[in-house]
Formats: sequence, C-alpha cells, structure tokens
Amino acid sequence: MLDYTENIPLAEVFKVRPNDFANISIEALPFSIRVQKRLRNKSIYTVKDLLMVDIASLKSIQGFGADCLNQIISYCENLAQHSDYEKLDQTVSEFALFTNNKNAIAIGDFSFSDGIVLSEDEKKILGDLKKAYNIFGANMIYNCVYSAEKINPILETLSVFSKMCLNLSKLDSKLETLCSQIPAFRRENLAKNYIEAFSYDDVIRNKLAQCYSSPKDKLGAIVNTIDSQDETKVTLAEKFLTWCKFDLPAEVDQIFKEVFSTLRVQTVIKGRANNLTLNEIGGQLGVTRERVRQIESKAKSRFESRLHQTKIMSKIYADQNGKSIITKENIETVAGNNADELIFLLKCCSGSLYNFDQQLDVFIFGDNDLSSRIQDFMDSLPDILHKKDLDNVLKRAHDEYGIEKEYIRKALYEVYRSTGSVLHRTRLSLAKIYDAILRKYFPDGIYVYDDGEIEKLRLYINKEYGNIHLPTANHAVIARITSTCVLAGRGIYVPKKKNWVSNNLAKRMFAYIMDSKSPILLVGSVFSAFEDELIREGIDNRYFLQGVLHELFEDKLYFRRDYVSRDKTLTSIYSSIVSFIKESKYPVTKEEIKNNFKGITDIVIAFATSDSEVLNYFGEYLHASHLVIRETEKDQLATYLTTLLSDGEAHHIKEIYHTIHNVSPELFSRNAIAWPYSAFSFLEYLFSDQFQFSRPYIALKNIEIGRPNERLRESLYGMDTFPITAITEFAKENHMQIPNLTEFINSLNDKFLFLDGSALVSINEIGVNDSVARKVESCICKEVTGTVLIRDLKCINNLPKIKVPWNEWLIYSVLNKWSTRLEVSLSSSQLRQSLPLVAKAGDLDILKYKNTSIQPMLIKVDNMDNIDELLADILTDKLLEETE
Repeated sequence: MLDYTENIPLAEVFKVRPNDFANISIEALPFSIRVQKRLRNKSIYTVKDLLMVDIASLKSIQGFGADCLNQIISYCENLAQHSDYEKLDQTVSEFALFTNNKNAIAIGDFSFSDGIVLSEDEKKILGDLKKAYNIFGANMIYNCVYSAEKINPILETLSVFSKMCLNLSKLDSKLETLCSQIPAFRRENLAKNYIEAFSYDDVIRNKLAQCYSSPKDKLGAIVNTIDSQDETKVTLAEKFLTWCKFDLPAEVDQIFKEVFSTLRVQTVIKGRANNLTLNEIGGQLGVTRERVRQIESKAKSRFESRLHQTKIMSKIYADQNGKSIITKENIETVAGNNADELIFLLKCCSGSLYNFDQQLDVFIFGDNDLSSRIQDFMDSLPDILHKKDLDNVLKRAHDEYGIEKEYIRKALYEVYRSTGSVLHRTRLSLAKIYDAILRKYFPDGIYVYDDGEIEKLRLYINKEYGNIHLPTANHAVIARITSTCVLAGRGIYVPKKKNWVSNNLAKRMFAYIMDSKSPILLVGSVFSAFEDELIREGIDNRYFLQGVLHELFEDKLYFRRDYVSRDKTLTSIYSSIVSFIKESKYPVTKEEIKNNFKGITDIVIAFATSDSEVLNYFGEYLHASHLVIRETEKDQLATYLTTLLSDGEAHHIKEIYHTIHNVSPELFSRNAIAWPYSAFSFLEYLFSDQFQFSRPYIALKNIEIGRPNERLRESLYGMDTFPITAITEFAKENHMQIPNLTEFINSLNDKFLFLDGSALVSINEIGVNDSVARKVESCICKEVTGTVLIRDLKCINNLPKIKVPWNEWLIYSVLNKWSTRLEVSLSSSQLRQSLPLVAKAGDLDILKYKNTSIQPMLIKVDNMDNIDELLADILTDKLLEETE
C-alpha cells in the first residue's frame, strides 16, 4: 500500500529516483493546462522538480484543487509501476547520449557524435535536433536548455494551437464523413446546381458559393475549399451536405402518399394520366364531370405545393449536372410505380422553373427558349443538305445555338427527307408557314386561347399549303405560335418584324433600365415611364412591351416572366422581394413592397411571399429570421396543439388564436401577431412538420382537412336527405361564409334537389330523371304566360308520378337543373323569404315579386292512393266548418 502522507516527497511515496527524470519537462506530461500553469508558478519545470515536493505543498498552491491533485497522483502511480519504469529507463537510455551533451547542443555543436556508431533511433534523434536548431535558431535553443521559464509561454501557446488544429481536423473529418455519404456520381457533379436547388434565398446561395473556389467546382470539393475556421460557413456546409444526401425515389413516393389521400383521388389522377376524360372517370366513380374536375384540381394544387417544397425538378436537373433537357425516361427513373402520374402532374404544373415542350416531348429546365432556338436554326438551313455535312450541322447547332445534337437530329428528320446522299426539305418549315399565314390573315395578332381562332388558322393553312399534318392538339399549335411570334397582349401574339419602335425610344428605354437603382425592373414600370410614346408606336400594354424588349435587347438584358434584369446573377425578382422583406425587422406591408418595386402586381407579390421563410400576416409580411420565441414557449405551444387536436378534428385558427392570446399575449405581441390569420402563419412555420395546416384549419398529421367548401360538400354527399339548416350550421361552426345560400344549394344539383323549402333530397331517392323533367317542362309550358308563382300552377296535380309529392320547391329545382324552355328564379335573395317563380325562357321578370312579403305556402298534392283516408279528411274538415 502506497503511503500518501502529505509531508513526504512524492519520490519517497512512489519509490522512484528523481534524478532519472531531471530532463523530462512537465510540458511533456498528460496534465491539463491548468495543472501545468500552476506547477510553473511554483517553479516546478521538470518531473524531478515535481517528485521533490510533497502533497501538502501541492495543496497550498493557489487554485490547485482536488482534480489537479488527482492528475498528479494518477501520473505518479503509473510511473511507479515496474513496466512503465522499465519503459522510462529505456527511453532515458535512448536519450542519454544527447542529455549528456546538452551544453554542446545548446550552442549548435554536434561534434560529440563524430566517430561514434549510432543506432537507427539515435541517428533519427540527431537529425531532428539539427533540423530543429536550424528552424528555431540559436537563441531559442539556448533558452530551452538554460532558461526554461522563457520558453514555457511559447510551449503553452503551441499546445493551444495544437488543440485548435485538432478541433479543425475534427470539423474537416465531419465534412468528409457527410460528403462520403452522398452518392459518388453526385459528388462529381457541379456544386452550383445543387446550391441553386438547396435554397430560394440568394443570401444563402451566395454564402454556399463562397465555400467553393469557383463555379466550376464539383460538389465534393467543399471539404478542400471551405474555410474551416469560419463556424457560420461550416454549419451551413454541414446542413447543405446533409441535404445533398436526398433520395429522389423516396421523396416522390412520399409525395404521392400525400397526394393520393383517398382511393378516389388516386383513381382520378391515374385516369387522367392515361388520357381518360372527366366523363369517363365520373362514370367509374359514379360522380359528375364537375366533381371529377374538382378532385383533380385539388390534387394538382396539393402536388404543386409539395413540388415547390421538395424541389424535385431542381434536384433532377442538378443530378443531370445541369443538362436542361429532362426526358420522360429521366422522370421514370425516380418515379417508381407512379411514372405516368408524375409526368402528367409535372406537365400540369410547369411554370417559372421548367416547361414541357410538346414538340420535343421533353421537359426543359430553366431554358424556355429551346423550341425557338431549334426553329431558328432549322430556318437557317438550306433546302438541300449533304449527309457528309451532317456532323458539321449538328456541331454548329450545339456550338452556336446551344442545342443538344439528339434534338436537332430529331427535328431534321421531321423536316427533311433522305434521298441517297442528300437530305432535302419536303416543305417549308412550320415556322415559316405560321409566319406567312399570320401575316396574311391575322395582321393584328391571334388570340391563342380562343379555340375558334386556332381552328381558323388550321383552315387557312390547309387552304394555302394543303394537309401538312398539323398537330391534332391545339396546345401544340399554340406552342409553335408562341415560339415564332411576339406576345402583344394577354394571350395575343403577332408576327415578328424588324423595327418595333424608333431608335430614339429604344435607346432611352435601354438607358432607363441600365440607370435604374434596382438591377431588376418590372416590365410594367418601364411601360408606365414611356406609356404615351409606346402607345403612339402601337405598343399599348406591358405584355407587348415585354416581347418587344426581348426582341430588341435579348443579347444585353435578361428576361424572366414579367421582369427584365441587367444582372445575370439575379435570376428572380421573387428572391429580391424576399430579401427586401428580410431587411426589415418589422412586418412589411404590401404597399411598401409595391413602392419599392414599381409596377409590381399582386400575383407577383403572392408568388414571392409564398417563400417558406416569409410569414403572411394578412397583408403584411415578416421574415422568419426576425421571430423571437424561446424553446420553452415553442414546447408549450406544441403541447397545447397536440392536446387540442387529439380529438381528430380540424380546428379553426380563431379558436386557437384566442386561447393562446388569453394565456400568453406577450408571445404574440412580441412577434407582431394581432390577428388569427397572422397566428396561423406563425404556427405553420413553427410546426409544419408536426401538424397538418390548411388555412384556416389545423389538424393532426394524416387528418384530411380540405377547404371548408369541399369539407361541407363531402359531408353532404354522404347523406340522402338533410335539412338546409345542416348547411348553415356547418358554415357557422367552421367560420365559413356562404355568400349566396341559394346559389350554393343549386350547385349541389348534380346529386340533390329541393325536397321542400326546408330540406334537400338525393335525386336517386325521389325517382326524377331527364325524361320526367321533360314531361314536367312540357306540362308547365302549356299553362305559363308571363312570370308566375310556381305554387299557383294548376297543372301540378297532372305532373308525372314520382316517389314524393310535388311542391313548388321541387318543381323549381327540377326545372333549374334540366329545363331549356323555362326559366326559374326566386322572388328574394333571402332563401327563407323567397317564393319560386317560373316563366318561359326570355320572359322572366322578378320585379313583380321581388322582396314580396307573402309567406311561402307549400303545396302538397293529395295522395290519391288512399281514397278512404282522403274522404275521411274531407268529411272531418266539413264538420268542423259547420260547427264553426
């Protein structure tokens, strides 16, 4: 047992010889910096010095606590063990030649080793000492031997530096680990495309770009180029590399799990993806065409929202290393069993990031001008091409027009026919045909969204050029028109021409754009500045101006949707708006945005403020970076919402807002939340991954919320008969506004009709169909002259027999749904005060009955099936009259 008596030197306690350790500095020991510093303050520089003191002396050192003492005792215990002692003896023996000659080494004299046979270890030590002497210099080496106290601060600094390097090494190691988890092909792709996909925020994009040495760096290069001492960049890089591990097939699968919320939605989208009509799908599901359209629209909306969040197309684009053409095959590789459905929905949701080109049957990412470039290139070719020149033609298309060879080759064989060693043009290019017809028959432009206009175009082309196999689908024709013409208004396109405006006006518009304080301008603001002059030149709207500016300055300016930019790096006005909002610590109003971005429209603001980091405060917008909420407050909110929503129902934000406001008003005021709708955005930002949000409702995950109108319809369509009050009560409970109750009820007539003035009934329940309706119409037409109250019709008793008695409300409903010869209406906008009216088509005049105070008198036709009960009722009524 070792004796830890406090007044006995450590050398005696642990039975070691102090002189054996005279040349071992405490800096070489595994002590903390705190312990080493305290020992130096006590003039203890070597292990020998340490072993000569006792425990009591160590305890007396200021700031030398139990932990410091334990480190020393632990070291001495290891020193005392025989194996360690032998090892130390061996180490001391290896150093003996050099410790015995330390005075010579201190002045750079290494002659003591001349003529001595050195071991390999001694040779290495000698070489290191000579190298160290040359590096550190004579003064420092001398002080290391004779004035250790001067060297200790340097050793301490180097020790700290060594630990810092170790930490940086760990950071580098973490980045390398994250990078190694990214698929190998992805690490070899350009980093810039993944940075663009990672965030819509230009500030974040720029910070990530600074982690690389150039825009041509590969994704995996970040581990070599990032500044490891910049903690902000390292944190962002870690987040970025973690995101880059994304699994596209898994993300697509998750999207469809959410989009296909019910079997009915899945049936509709699969049917539409396989070219079934709304009517055909409606027949499968037993619902109307309009109902199928509503289901499809809702699914598209949900998909578009998830597409914006997951950035699927941006990720595919990045994985293709920036190749702008995305084929259906590329989509199929990530779509699993939902390839057709994904392609269908992507076509429906194409927009600012990508478009679907009907002619080439591909998606084009970030390059909507591809079709025009292909057509321009085709128009530049001669009528006869020699096959030997084909490779040069394809190369020119790639080098001068930036078009992939495979797409030019496809276009060539659409226009040219192969004969022997040549290709000869079989007809004028479609671009030239369209151009000639439009100039001749549509000099003021063609409205591409009018099917009648497109049909006229087809007839004119057939008349002038015969059957040239135009695409059967109108949207394919429209795509060609838009690629060869200039937009001159909403949906109106005119043929191109050389001089759109005078040179003077063109120069002044260009100067206006270049001299603007903002690098991005809305085309509307340019139009406003030169409106009078532009109108005189025939350019009477901002859409027309956008097309003209593109024609005039496409090589000097950059165009996207409804704005023009002089800076290529600014790819979206939306990110500029987000940055503007982020600069303000307080909510920014829509008016402030409009003042800063002259000419901006509400829809552009709506798109920009849909950014995930922007909170919509009902006409005001706050960037999420300015929210002030403690983690404890966030946890309390999460607990409250979990408890409230545990009933499995969707809850309106008004209910949630008032409860939270009563408990914690300071939380809301601190974050500028003054209204329920502001609170909704606030909660959605905090908990979008924990709960289901569909403004203005919140529910648990996997609870189908839907819009109030849709939820109401879903509820009603599950019943055969229900009172009208069921509609009004639902609306009241769900804070839903129904502007016109009559119109809403009429919109349900794909399944329901008025049973009477207080209830609705399923059409199937009462046995009414188109045939019955025609008979009712014919019968009433014989009697009606002018506008009359339906309840006053004499022919009611002669109407076809159905499962329920006829009354004025049922007749109104049947005629409203099926009749073409009669018109119906109500005498008042208030359903409860209304009387149903009827007149022949074109003769309806409700002024006679409008807002009449006559109370509706429901007519009930006698049931002739039970004549005995009917006679008894008549006799009873007669007796009562005589008694009175």
